Amino acid sequence: APAAAAAGSSRPAATAEVAVAEGGAEPECVVRDILRTDFGVGAELSDEGRSLHARSSERMGRALQRLASDLYSSDVHFVLELIQNADDNAYPTGVAPSLGFDLTQAAMVVTNNEVGFSGKNIRALCNVGLSTKANAEGYIGMKGIGFKSVFRVTTAPEVHSGGFHINFDLAMGSMGYIQPTWLGADGGCQDRHVVAGGPHRTQVVLPLSKEMVAAERRDLLLSKLDDIHPSLLLFLRKLRCITVTDHMKAPAVTKKMLRVDKADGIVEVWVNDVPCRWLLQRRQLRPEVSRGDYRGMLSKTEIALAFPLLEPGKEPEEMNVFAFLPLRPCGLKFVLQGDWTLPSSREDIDVGSPWNQWLRSQVAPLFVASLEAFKAYYPDPPLAVSAFLSYIPEGSGVVGFFRPLVEDVRRTLLKTPCLYTASDDWEVPENVVMIPEALCAEPCLLTDVVAPGDVLKASLGKSYLHPQVIVPTDIVRHLRLDTLGVGQLLALAKWKLPQLDGEEGAEAQCAWVARWLLCIHACLDGRCGPAPTGAVRAAILDEVRGLPVIPLVGGAMTSFKEGGVFFSTGAGGGGSAMDDERYEVFLQHLRMLRELVLESVPDGIPRSSLRDVLTEVGVRPLSPQ
Repeated sequence: APAAAAAGSSRPAATAEVAVAEGGAEPECVVRDILRTDFGVGAELSDEGRSLHARSSERMGRALQRLASDLYSSDVHFVLELIQNADDNAYPTGVAPSLGFDLTQAAMVVTNNEVGFSGKNIRALCNVGLSTKANAEGYIGMKGIGFKSVFRVTTAPEVHSGGFHINFDLAMGSMGYIQPTWLGADGGCQDRHVVAGGPHRTQVVLPLSKEMVAAERRDLLLSKLDDIHPSLLLFLRKLRCITVTDHMKAPAVTKKMLRVDKADGIVEVWVNDVPCRWLLQRRQLRPEVSRGDYRGMLSKTEIALAFPLLEPGKEPEEMNVFAFLPLRPCGLKFVLQGDWTLPSSREDIDVGSPWNQWLRSQVAPLFVASLEAFKAYYPDPPLAVSAFLSYIPEGSGVVGFFRPLVEDVRRTLLKTPCLYTASDDWEVPENVVMIPEALCAEPCLLTDVVAPGDVLKASLGKSYLHPQVIVPTDIVRHLRLDTLGVGQLLALAKWKLPQLDGEEGAEAQCAWVARWLLCIHACLDGRCGPAPTGAVRAAILDEVRGLPVIPLVGGAMTSFKEGGVFFSTGAGGGGSAMDDERYEVFLQHLRMLRELVLESVPDGIPRSSLRDVLTEVGVRPLSPQ
């Protein structure tokens, strides 16, 4: 029966004296009652009972030893479990919840300014699977076994809190994992600083095991402590400050992480005197499926995303997924927090859980909605959308359980006006085109004359991406963003040419043709992407030749299907014979390119570029022959 009680089954009711002690009046009475009722210490047993108790204790001890050694893959995981416990604790009103880790040559001392342990808390430590945490939102822990992870670094952890002074000593055998030893009213450790009251009402003292005292293991433990990321504070319910102090250095070195909540979802996490700003977005959800554990069907849950607010141009790094505490990274560039169901190791996600799959399906809508928070934080819309785009999950970098997020987010973004345009509007990706860098010179060949924003909208139903918006190359492919190329230029010409023929003055007409042909030349020349070759290039040139895009001397617009076109004498060269006035009547019968076309090339662009494309499409120089 004692062994069964230790494993988490029913236990004898506490006496009236102990019932009072559960509130903290007589901590030693609580410990004595645990030892007697849960472990049979002082109980009168028959020989057969003692034998059964011994075998049950050995069996339980072996299971506990395996649990403590195999449950976590990292010596430092116990730190996260202690942080979890501290975040679940109750705190006095007006106190900023804080937790400290002090590492010395021989021990680690963990301090917490909570209200202090009760008898129920002590009973949970002396058990496996028994927890004082309610089945309600707001508690991280569920397993009731997290504290056992401290045995990765110690063989005799001590707890000093609320008048309780106990340890769990493996020197007494494997049952030492859960069987407490009373250390006396003063804690039995006058050589250590044990706080009975004051700012730190709870101390957990972890004398380092022989293995951990070795310099290289202790240094590894310190490096792991130093690696605790400030983002850890983002999703904790209560803790606002974590400090790590290395007393092996003289003077001692302290790393202090402090969370400060600002307005509009902005959270600052300070590391000593250096702040890091985060944009935190939360969403309350009404669950559609059961959580599948003892908590069953919840009335509500929450997911949250945290984006580090970086300097412009700086790429975000891979971030962890959190279940209030960090799990493994999966390739996301933002921190994702959810009440995921986890295996006992708390190091990964239960991929087969319907609850987890439903929770994952809620991430994409929140991610896309976060764009509004970026707009509110950044006063400049191009800067806001550029920052937002850098966090989009894409490509093969996102792995494992969260891989479906790549397509979920993309599909949601494609239906969302998430891109800021040069017309100061927000558009869905399919209605936006990017301007090739080769066409962005000032004065811009494209947007100033060939296709201003209103013309592009009227002709193709599209808008230019704002030139100050930075879209990562992978995101361009991911969102299938179009870059303006030959296809759009040809469609644009078919829409514009009827207006040019007769409605525009000669100067405007020639200016448009010159710039449009220069845009075509940039595309053919490979300055707007891969240069078309072979049959593709021939088809493009043939389509250009079929358009009435050549202004002739006399004002008409023509295509090559109507006959050959020649450079005028001033443009094409010829010799002195062509200057003979006897040729004037003859020349009037030729289809001559209007000289004003070549004169319309903007400053800074060589006329030879326009002449090259005109020559390729079929304009020929005039010679005496």
